[in-house]
Amino acid sequence: MSHDTLTQSILDLIANAKDDGIALRELQDALPDAAKHHITYRLGRLREQDLITLDGVTRGARYHSAEGTNEVSEVDATSEQSVFSRSTLAKFAAFDTSPGRRPIARYERTWLEHFADTVLWEEDELEKLHHMGQTSADGAPAGTYARQIHERLLIDLSWGSSALEGNTYTLLDTRNLIERGEVAEGKEAYEAQMILNHKRAIEFLLDSALEVGLRRAIVSNLHAELMDNLLSSPSALGAIREHPVWISGSTYTPCAIPQKLSEDLELILAIARGLEDPFEQAFMMLTALPYLEPFTDGNKRAARLLANLPLMQANLRPLSFVDVDRQDYLRSILCLYEQRDLSPMRELFVWAYERSCERYPDVEEILVSPDPFRLRHRDLIYNTVHEIVVSLNREPEEEVEAIAARHFDSTVERARFVSFILADLDALHEGNYMRYRIRPSEFGAWRDSS
Repeated sequence: MSHDTLTQSILDLIANAKDDGIALRELQDALPDAAKHHITYRLGRLREQDLITLDGVTRGARYHSAEGTNEVSEVDATSEQSVFSRSTLAKFAAFDTSPGRRPIARYERTWLEHFADTVLWEEDELEKLHHMGQTSADGAPAGTYARQIHERLLIDLSWGSSALEGNTYTLLDTRNLIERGEVAEGKEAYEAQMILNHKRAIEFLLDSALEVGLRRAIVSNLHAELMDNLLSSPSALGAIREHPVWISGSTYTPCAIPQKLSEDLELILAIARGLEDPFEQAFMMLTALPYLEPFTDGNKRAARLLANLPLMQANLRPLSFVDVDRQDYLRSILCLYEQRDLSPMRELFVWAYERSCERYPDVEEILVSPDPFRLRHRDLIYNTVHEIVVSLNREPEEEVEAIAARHFDSTVERARFVSFILADLDALHEGNYMRYRIRPSEFGAWRDSS
């Protein structure tokens, strides 16, 4: 079901319900081919446009048509377009049969080795991707663009990637959780944990990974951030798995030897670092990491975030996976697992990237150029804010001035440093404290000490 057709179907069902309205569960029953998170996302968009209203806040809440509306507005309507080619849709037909009737697919290391020689993108495809992703931050320090839009990126990418894992938080729910710490009513605790883990993992990319790039330590620590409090054994966070895994709904059998998993993870990263184009690197991480399955769980979500690292480094617009249908993604992954066929994921990547790029303005449209002093002393500023908060120092001026005196000879630079620290401390809130590597308990103690 295409996106504009789904939105119109929702509006029609709500309109036909007349004064009684319609509940989310009834919409799901009437639209069995649509994923729940796509329905809830469109309901949120329609409410934002005042096309529908919501009566109640519990599970019995019902949606009603706003007076005089029964069609999608021109602003919200998206053009009818297919994500996949006819040939790819034909390939998907193979997965209509049960896994027990499909050929067994075993891990092939040689297929990963061939990534170094495989043409991942045709020249015209790369040209299109670069045209869509280009920003005026080209040539600026790595990560300039991503940092400029980081607040929106935290929400979009956390929601988009989590939705592909079956998370039922809406985009609005995600925003409220990240910005205000508000847990959505009626949701499972693990869903909030998954989204907050994504937020911390994205901040880790922005804070620690941009200068290091695609290295083993980055991959392992990113996985640890993503799966914190979601694995039965804390020792599995960031660690190569030591036991076999089975892929639900697939005949694919990943490698089960820890030493080979470790070696092949290094192989993937070495090949990716050797690729010349950031979109080649992004696509390889998106596909090769799930194929290897080096961790007990969380491989696909780690791959989606790591795919953004080369884009961030090159100051290209990010791939947030917003609007990507979960079934489209899973079928593309099945083609990768069982047929070692990259073309469905390639088509999905282009479609998803185009949708994603439409969400992010150019850096010049949202903020002025980064302050050179702050950029140059970014680590010292972040570390100082962290130190002040953890120590619960509510009158930090003297301590900050002492730190400034140790690091700067110029009176002007000392004054600038102090002003940055005090301004950052004053601006701390639920939506931004983690970028200073402050833990929730530490921020809570700081907030309550005021």
